[in-house]
Amino acid sequence: MTTRILPDETTLQIDRVEQGSPHQVFISHQLLRTEPTSNFQCQPVSRISPVITWDGVILPLQVRLAELRSIPEEQRWPGADWPTEEAFQDAGKFTELLPKPLNSDPHISLANDGEVNFAWSRDGTWIDLGFYGTGTYSFYARDKSGDEWFGDDISVTSPLPKELRALLAG
Repeated sequence: MTTRILPDETTLQIDRVEQGSPHQVFISHQLLRTEPTSNFQCQPVSRISPVITWDGVILPLQVRLAELRSIPEEQRWPGADWPTEEAFQDAGKFTELLPKPLNSDPHISLANDGEVNFAWSRDGTWIDLGFYGTGTYSFYARDKSGDEWFGDDISVTSPLPKELRALLAG
């Protein structure tokens, strides 16, 4: 069994991994909060979410967000705005709306203005998403023929436009 810590501080316990084409599929796992082994204080949670199936695209993105969120304060950029907890949560929610299959994982990074950023650059196509913790995201995209798309203040529960989903899935 494998355990991973997710951005919302829950853990993911994976019972079995099946290899599929083109991604791994994680079968039979539960999200739950566990008691830490260190002196860290964790509020007890008695609720366990239902068993769900994740595909191998979402989990690495959630893990990357958790890694960025956990950067110690002394290692953060001096004088920069650090993304809020809400910005990380919004980015995490949005990962579940990405098209499947996804032709490549985004580069996930942080901007010094408090933004969590997803970026794809492949074969002359550029897609950039920004999450500020307002429950919305913004995007800019350009395909190899020069067509452009942009949007601001889009709910994190709304997927990308179909043209961008096609670029990411194709």
